[in-house]
Amino acid sequence: MSEAVRYIDSESLRVFVGELFAAGGMRLQEAEWYAETIVQANLWGIDSHGIIRVRLISTGSESTRLTVGRRTGLSRKPRR
Repeated sequence: MSEAVRYIDSESLRVFVGELFAAGGMRLQEAEWYAETIVQANLWGIDSHGIIRVRLISTGSESTRLTVGRRTGLSRKPRR
């Protein structure tokens, strides 16, 4: 038996992921930004950084998980 493929339009997926992150405690603006970034990764064909990460990020199972309410940015300092 073969599995059925389901297609979801990117805007609906972005809204869903944003609402999921917001429900998990992220500020709305932050949740929307992460949702847009994750969906866009899939649209660019970078599936390893797309929707597959939602569960890891939302459950905190990823070693580089998001910290709710924490400001993010880039740094040139090496990690120790």
